[in-house]
Amino acid sequence: MDVELFDQRLAQVISEQEYVGLKDKAEKLYGRLEKKAPMAMLGDLFELMLLFRSVEKRLLDDRLGRPNTDWAQGSMATLD
Repeated sequence: MDVELFDQRLAQVISEQEYVGLKDKAEKLYGRLEKKAPMAMLGDLFELMLLFRSVEKRLLDDRLGRPNTDWAQGSMATLD
């Protein structure tokens, strides 16, 4: 998988055990979908995942009081 499913900062607001459990479950579910779903559906699921990640990042920025600018650096890199 090319994109990390969870922002690592999530581990600062939930227990490490809970974070690892959620991450493992998400990776297994995504892996199953990746094997069986048509490419068009995978594209839609990927877009939905990106939407959820943007919400997650916004909530973490607010909760932790410091924005994570990794997304901006990644976006700028794609402009080359």
